[in-house]
Amino acid sequence: MRSVANGTVWDYESVTDDYGFYTVPTNLLPGSFDWRVKNSQTLANGDTTNLNDSTNNVDMGTLREGDANNDNAISIIDFNMLKVTYGKGPQDPGYDPRADFTGDSAVNIQDFNMVKINYGQSGTPQFTTPTPGTTSTPSSTPISTNTPTNTPTNIPTDTATSTLTETPTNTPTIAAGVNMIGHVTIAGRSAPPSVRQSVLVTVELRLQTGGSLISYSGYTDNYGYITVTGGLIPAPGTYNWRIKNPQTLALSGNATLATGDNQVEMGIFKEGDASNDNAISIIDFNIVKVTYGKGPQDPGYDPRADFTGDDAINIQDFNALKVNYGQSGAPPITPFNLPPPKGQGTTGEAAKLPPRFYIWGIALLRTKW
Repeated sequence: MRSVANGTVWDYESVTDDYGFYTVPTNLLPGSFDWRVKNSQTLANGDTTNLNDSTNNVDMGTLREGDANNDNAISIIDFNMLKVTYGKGPQDPGYDPRADFTGDSAVNIQDFNMVKINYGQSGTPQFTTPTPGTTSTPSSTPISTNTPTNTPTNIPTDTATSTLTETPTNTPTIAAGVNMIGHVTIAGRSAPPSVRQSVLVTVELRLQTGGSLISYSGYTDNYGYITVTGGLIPAPGTYNWRIKNPQTLALSGNATLATGDNQVEMGIFKEGDASNDNAISIIDFNIVKVTYGKGPQDPGYDPRADFTGDDAINIQDFNALKVNYGQSGAPPITPFNLPPPKGQGTTGEAAKLPPRFYIWGIALLRTKW
């Protein structure tokens, strides 16, 4: 709480009951006070109220959840904290109770929704303490109830401009910019969270109205998320996107990106592209065939054919190729007004290889070596 009259600040800690009520014995004199309330997982609320010399009921509103790091702002930091512990409970290694916004001892979709709903918001800033010396005047003259000549003029002698000035640096701010948080899953690998879901990808973006191609390479995390920061994305707008891993077919789509963080679900990667040419063909089959049955300790082991990420070239890798054989991925993003490369549609759907190659490949797949 802070006195409106002289800027003096008091801090209190308390625990609410099951109805959300708490009692603070302030021992304050009646007057007008600014108040601020915060929980370690919420944004702070604040307002001004008049307190009299008895019990005062003050409705302090609804606290907004999502502030896992307790910095009074809901940002990418809180999202990352939730992401790391998502799906876990107190019995699991890595469980972080700070991300359990619903208080049910499980970090799940309900907690994610809390972050999503309040993302980009910040709470009422902390009160600044008065400049040393400016609050000495009121304390030097105690209230004398036995003298009828008691004058309140001693209170206004405090200059409000010095005690009520709050520096903006106390308020956590969200960095301006456009961020894209993409999510992708790799078929045939251990379900997230898994180190096998953490792979190198290249993300490309271009405004639908035209402009330069934005290209960013990095690793997804164990959940399949990757963030393209605002330093690369020039402005809000509708973007065409494309994402590819060196062993998968490319995916593509479009998304409208606003200022702040934008989550984009990019789909499921199809494995089998050992040659990284965005098509699964006889070339990839031959790469798998040569290294089949080998591991990192064997001469001739080729990690490009390890589609499942288990450090062994086996039937699972062969099946990944077989299931997706003859398919190609989304074509590169073309500049505004230019058609896609010949033979590839604008929808990003797989295009069949020329018939003679396709038939030849299937014949080889049905033989033994």
